[in-house]
Amino acid sequence: MVLQYIIPPIVGAVIGYITNDIAIKMLFHPRRAHYIGKHQIPFTPGLIPKEKARIAKSLGNMVSVKLLNGEVIAKTLTSEEVVLKLRERLYAIVDHYRNDTRTVDEFMLKFGEREDVDKKRQKVIRKSASYITDKITNANLGEVVGDIILKKAKEKLEGNFIARLLDTSIVTSFTADIARNIDDMVSENAYGVIYKMIENEADTIQSTGVNLLIEKIDYKIPDLIEDFITMYKKLVNENMQKIVSDLNIAGVIETQINNFSTVELETMILDVMNKELKAIVYLGALLGFLMGFINIALIRLN
Repeated sequence: MVLQYIIPPIVGAVIGYITNDIAIKMLFHPRRAHYIGKHQIPFTPGLIPKEKARIAKSLGNMVSVKLLNGEVIAKTLTSEEVVLKLRERLYAIVDHYRNDTRTVDEFMLKFGEREDVDKKRQKVIRKSASYITDKITNANLGEVVGDIILKKAKEKLEGNFIARLLDTSIVTSFTADIARNIDDMVSENAYGVIYKMIENEADTIQSTGVNLLIEKIDYKIPDLIEDFITMYKKLVNENMQKIVSDLNIAGVIETQINNFSTVELETMILDVMNKELKAIVYLGALLGFLMGFINIALIRLN
């Protein structure tokens, strides 16, 4: 009599356990298609081997769109925690070189041969000179100086006998000529002068000891570090979307998964979800056990 109440739940539990276990194994097995004659046997290969390409594509798109998109990476790289670590690292680097007696030139040779260092030096000088020259040229110094001269001339001549003899247009024309000459002079000579100034300054810096250079600019270091961090944030926020797009994270992940063998893919999934998959098997046993009791209850009600 007791067996009538015990056997159905136990049988249900065994069936639930076995069916769920088989269902999970069928996700990965068989690993290739099997045929009877020309007809492919259903459920071969298993679901994951069969859909590996689609899974790889979907996973790549999900990661690149939802998890590792440009906005998420930029937000992470510019978070307070990362910026704090960056700031600490920059101060640590400065402290590390406070006692470095090598010249800046000797220090730079640590990162490349003489020819490479000289090429980079000239490149920096050229770019700096071009940048400053453009700023000066676009500042319309001639017009600024001309306006100052015109203003001063009017102040000096105001109420003067000469002012009555000179027409305002003459003074204006005179200052306009000065402005044009100044602009022409800046346009023709600014780059060469600025280049030479920067080159001389570069020579001085390169011959200075690293420790002496740090000592010389020590009071500026906090501001320089904050300027660097500001520039870092700007570069990350403005360029990360393009960088992520160029990296093609979705394509990389898709290719990597497609390159996995079925065994490697199964191992990877089981490493991540082994506990959850076992829980599904045990849940199947529990549901089977409960269904056995429910079946007995229904029979008894009838």
